[in-house]
Amino acid sequence: MNDSLAKSIVWAFALTVLSAGSSHARLIEFDSEPYVKLGTPAVSRSKLNASGALLFEVRFNNESFTGDLIARPIDEFGSVTEDLFDNEGLIAVDNSTWRASRELLLQTPASRNIFTSNAIGTTTPFLWGSFSEDVKAKLDPTGDPQDNQNALVSYLRGDATGEGIDFRDRTVNWLGGETFHNKMGSVVNSSPAYVGPPTQFFSDNDYGQFRLDNRTRTPMVYVGANDGMLHAFEAGTGREVFAYVPYSTLEKLRDSTSPSMRTQEFSVDGSPVVHDAYGPFPKCGATPCWRTILVGGLRGGGRGVYALAVTDPVTDATSITGAQSLF
Repeated sequence: MNDSLAKSIVWAFALTVLSAGSSHARLIEFDSEPYVKLGTPAVSRSKLNASGALLFEVRFNNESFTGDLIARPIDEFGSVTEDLFDNEGLIAVDNSTWRASRELLLQTPASRNIFTSNAIGTTTPFLWGSFSEDVKAKLDPTGDPQDNQNALVSYLRGDATGEGIDFRDRTVNWLGGETFHNKMGSVVNSSPAYVGPPTQFFSDNDYGQFRLDNRTRTPMVYVGANDGMLHAFEAGTGREVFAYVPYSTLEKLRDSTSPSMRTQEFSVDGSPVVHDAYGPFPKCGATPCWRTILVGGLRGGGRGVYALAVTDPVTDATSITGAQSLF
């Protein structure tokens, strides 16, 4: 397998991502309202009046620095019903199909499929005991005791232990005065990317067979968040399939957990872009093959590009063995 050719294909793809938008974060007035909606929504159908069409939008909470990906139904006239808010700007009526912040409550921190990579691109579970030394040094340059290191990783995975004392409080309001701990970081400049079955009409390299083989794959929505993760959700249910922490964001994560944090810390702040590509990618075997490739940048989070093969993420991300194919 020609790894250099595969990387050249991805780098060419990455340049389109970097040229599509500035790497600088926009100035945001955080005191304007508790919930802010930025980014460009994604839709699950090319025809908005199609049955079952969904719109995917992002929001962030400027008090807790948490965020959300929200799916809303689109009616036969192409209209979307928004939530209703009370006089304090809090949600009074939820008109969504699902929201990531609520769906993540159904997954324990230990059960989430979260991965990262080391300096040479080897995939590893996002667990302190699985990290290589270079990953540990990036995430915790101070060399805290292991108990503190494990607590930091657990918090990043969504554990609420120590919130408001050792770590930033992620408590947010919900309907009827309910509160909950939102595991998802703020989504500021990243726009969601919807990925269903392959839809292109390339005539070469047997692309038609690739389309046929993946015609029933699970539709997904991808979005970057400032918890240092690229999140992957099932489009129909909102279940998080996996989250990926790019190596270049690791050194930013500790500061984003501080209970004294008062301004937004950016990390995976760019919008993911997804295309089908042909090349000698991992999982192709001895000959090149078609794969669905996701490339994302960090925008306000710094300089860096990451690339994942997301042809069949539901299968690939269920174990570390499968996740090795996330290129």
